[in-house]
Amino acid sequence: MMENFDLEEFKNYVNTYGNQKGHEKYSEEIIIDDFLYGIGICLNEKFKYIDGYERFKSKLMEHLNASDTLNRSKTKEDKKVFDKYFDKYFDQ
Repeated sequence: MMENFDLEEFKNYVNTYGNQKGHEKYSEEIIIDDFLYGIGICLNEKFKYIDGYERFKSKLMEHLNASDTLNRSKTKEDKKVFDKYFDKYFDQ
């Protein structure tokens, strides 16, 4: 639910990421973890700090596993419609 997501805080998180000293040398894994952490803390305060991030990763894995199951159940025609919509949406 978008009303639970602090979009302004997430924008600030992203926009100030480059201010971190040494960010140019971060590995792909660190960058992924950092941005996932940013999403988590902007969703709910309970996802702050290391314990919160672990809870967020668990929630994310549940979501991804559910999404994967849904994707596997789609027909080829469903996937074509989705791809057409996706391409149109992101070509703007």
